Amino acid sequence: MAQDPATYPHLQRLLIAFLCGALETFTRFTSEFGAGGVIAGTTPTQRDLARMETTNDVNEGALGTLRITLHCAPRMSLAQFNARLKYKKNNTTTYMKKFLGKSARQSSPQSTCPGCIWC
Repeated sequence: MAQDPATYPHLQRLLIAFLCGALETFTRFTSEFGAGGVIAGTTPTQRDLARMETTNDVNEGALGTLRITLHCAPRMSLAQFNARLKYKKNNTTTYMKKFLGKSARQSSPQSTCPGCIWC
């Protein structure tokens, strides 16, 4: 498209106008992160309380996790994936350490794939 100005005569001006507007907005949105900004003046506790999920849709994150897991362990069943995900999300390891004996804890799942927390 950029190589064909005859077909798209306004493309360059349109792109420049869009990027200039985006720069203004980007500068306005990021000012709170700069030195002396609102976020720079918060305590670590306040930042922990304000933390949000990285995606706006929990399922979007779960689908990405499933994709990565199946790449690492292609034969893993959906039931096994769900069980391991619940184990991690529910922090079952902490519960087991607190309430179960050492022999029960030895049967807990261990990661066998370097770089993959699921398999």
